[in-house]
Order: sequence, then structure tokens, then C-alpha cells
Amino acid sequence: MFEPLLQVGDTVASFWTLALGGLLGGLTAGLFGVGGGVIVIPLLISLGIPPRLAAGSMNVAIISNAADALAHDLPRRKVDVGLGLWMGAAAVAGGQAGTWALGALGKPLLVDQLIRGGFLVLLLWLAVRLLRQRRPPGERVRRWLALPLLRHRGPWQEEPYSLVAPLGVAFAGGVVAALLGVGGGILYVPVLLAFFHRPIQDLVPVSQLAVLLGSLSVSTGHVLHTGNLDPRLVLILVLTGSVGTVVGSRLKGHLDSRLLERLLAGILLVAALRLAWQGLGWGGAGSPLAAQVQAGEDWLPGFRAWCEASRLQLWLGTVGLAIGLTPALSWLQHKVLDRLGR
Repeated sequence: MFEPLLQVGDTVASFWTLALGGLLGGLTAGLFGVGGGVIVIPLLISLGIPPRLAAGSMNVAIISNAADALAHDLPRRKVDVGLGLWMGAAAVAGGQAGTWALGALGKPLLVDQLIRGGFLVLLLWLAVRLLRQRRPPGERVRRWLALPLLRHRGPWQEEPYSLVAPLGVAFAGGVVAALLGVGGGILYVPVLLAFFHRPIQDLVPVSQLAVLLGSLSVSTGHVLHTGNLDPRLVLILVLTGSVGTVVGSRLKGHLDSRLLERLLAGILLVAALRLAWQGLGWGGAGSPLAAQVQAGEDWLPGFRAWCEASRLQLWLGTVGLAIGLTPALSWLQHKVLDRLGR
């Protein structure tokens, strides 16, 4: 039986397994306002794909996931677009700093271990934070919002508030996105929940706007500085993630806000446990390349060769693909679902 396979680094993975991961990542992005990397990257690592390639490739797919979710949410929610744009600008700066640091480090094995360990700590911390009972902003949060610098008036509050803390978080999120491939939204949503006592459905579009701009910066930085991208893996994650994001965006409006937060916390805990399991040597890493090439056929080798011919072609085949393909796919899927819903 024919089974399309992909060689990523020194590992061969099944096309269908990667497609399922991309679909779940897109669903997570649409539901929770994160990039989807919290689901996809532990899966890719468990398949034996080097963490640096998993993180870099997922950053490109996050562009597509965020754009799909925004196309659905912006016309339907009361969104603080200005806050999202300011946070996106800070995420761009953080993303460039992070990709530059990865390129300067220049030790692939060390980078892989940093990504694996950092990802595990991040997942556990965020899961615990989301499971805690949410309260209205406390005195410490109000002090940050009351700073006299960079005041911004949004649709959620009567008085202007300071952007200093949100911009600092967004810059850190851009750095984390470059290092771990999570888009930054996994930091933005919990922080926005702490700063603004709003339903998560109102905060998701703000997060996605910052994620979109930050991931565009990070992905371009990977093309220029690190080369930590696999164009065929990007193609699969973009196409399948687009489907999942559209479905997740539509489901989000029918679910309770607190239920969404608990679901996200549960997903983070499962991903952390899977990553720790595989890091201890108990999970299944990818099989050796020679043992797998007999079981199927390498998928789209010509596309990979074309993308790797130059940095411009690599950008066009990955980042350019996500930017150009996403609007058409999103529009088509929403039209189909609207027609089916009548």
C-alpha cells in the first residue's frame, strides 16, 4: 500500500500523521487564540523531527492559523485592534531578537535541548495558571495599567491605560516564538485575561493579531538567519491547519469562556506529559531513515529542492505560501460552511 513519507532531518515521518497534527493545531488556534504550536511541536518532536526544524516550520503555519482565525473573529467581536497592533509591533522586535540569537548560537544539538526544556517548563506553568480561579484585576495589575507612559484608549475601558506591560509581554512572546515555535499567543492569552476582565472570546482576536505579525517576523528571520525550515512540512501544516482553524473559530462562539480556559489547560498538561515522556527516552522517536524509505515514497522531493535553491525561493515557498494561500482557503471554507449551515 502506498504511503507518502517525508524525510525531515534524519527522520522519516508519515504524511497522514503530520496532517493530523496540523489539523489539531489549527483547531487549537481557532478555539483558544494560540498559534497551535502547543499541540503540533510535541507531536513533531515525538516523531523524531529535530526540535529546531519543528519550531521553525510551525512558525510559518502559525501565520496561516492566525490569519484564518482573524478573518472570522474581527467582524464578529468587540476587538481592541489598536492593542493588537501595538503588541504585534513589539512581537516583531522580539522575534527578530530571538532568531538572531538562535543563528548566533550555531549549535544545533544545544538548540534542540533548549527548545525541549523550555517548552516543557512553559507548558506546565501556563496550565497551572489557567486552572487557577480567575479574579478581577488586582492592585498590582491596576498599577501597571495606570502608568503615565504610552497611554491607549480601547473599547473595553472608559479611561486610557498604559501599554508598557502589554508591550513587554509581547516582546517576550516574540522571543519565545522564535525559540520554541509557539507563536507567542500561549503567553498573550493568559496575560490578557489577567489584565482585562473580559471573556476569552474577546481577547482571542487581539492575541491572534499580535501572533500574526510576530510569526511573520520570526519566520522571515528563520529564512535569513537560521534556515530552520522544512518547506514540505510547512506546506502540510499550512493546508491542514487552515481547515482546523476555520472549524475552531466557529465552535468557539458556542462554548462557555471558562470551559475554553479549562480545555486549554488540559491540552497543555497532556502536551507537557508527552514531551517529558519522550525526553526520558520512553516515547517513540522516528525510525532510522533507511528502514523507512522502503515502506513508502518520498513526498514532493522536487518542491523541497526548488525551495532550498535560494533564500528567496525558500521564503516564497514557505512564508509567501502561507500569506498568499491562507486568504483564499479561508474564504472558500467559510463559504462552504455557510452554505451547509443554511
